[in-house]
Amino acid sequence: MVRVRGNGEVATVEKRAPKAHTMSVNSSMYFLDDIPLYQEEKPYRLKFQPSSDIPATNIQVKKHEVNFTDTRSRVKDYSLKKNGFQLIPMESTMLGSDFEDDAKIKKVYLTEVGNSLKKLTSASRVQIFEHLVRKSYVNFPHGAGEDLPYKQSTTVAHIDLTGEWGSIIARRLNHKIGLGNVPYSNYQYINVWKPLRGPVRDWPLALCDPKTVTPTLLQDGDVMFDDFAIENRLLQYGPK
Repeated sequence: MVRVRGNGEVATVEKRAPKAHTMSVNSSMYFLDDIPLYQEEKPYRLKFQPSSDIPATNIQVKKHEVNFTDTRSRVKDYSLKKNGFQLIPMESTMLGSDFEDDAKIKKVYLTEVGNSLKKLTSASRVQIFEHLVRKSYVNFPHGAGEDLPYKQSTTVAHIDLTGEWGSIIARRLNHKIGLGNVPYSNYQYINVWKPLRGPVRDWPLALCDPKTVTPTLLQDGDVMFDDFAIENRLLQYGPK
């Protein structure tokens, strides 16, 4: 199963990305704050207006300086199996302006993504369940709460779904298209990100190698909509 998005991020930096020949840069990003509240209360964010006085979120974050490595000159150093992410060449017939056309995205681009993933993973079947185009507001992150035509970048280190919720979504999607239970026991949930125009130098995608993360710094959280909820993971800062 695959979740596809346009130009976006798992986590973002606040400074411009280094030029291709620069190997690393120090910048800052946000992490879930390590406070006693989360020993008793699960982090959450409401994506709807509650009818009561319940706060829209209890998530508190803290900014930390991090060293970022430019992976564009080290493409062959990373793989899904070893690092949990991989950079692959993917030529598309889509132009930047074509991503204004949702029907063309579904017909052309998602087919290209599916074919690329089959080649990469040797999967017998690729099921794409969501796509999203992100375009940064000129003054982002200021004004990020405004009603903008495109989704903006996220500024907090996180994992989109817990493993359990990945399985739940797979079952729900297959049930929706009449397949009943997930037909395979061996499947992967993969996010695919591709710049609409590149190279990206402002708000680039940031990835974290799971081998550098202390498991106790991961905190399960809930993202709640008016008709469903998902469980994700937020990352607290660790010097490693």
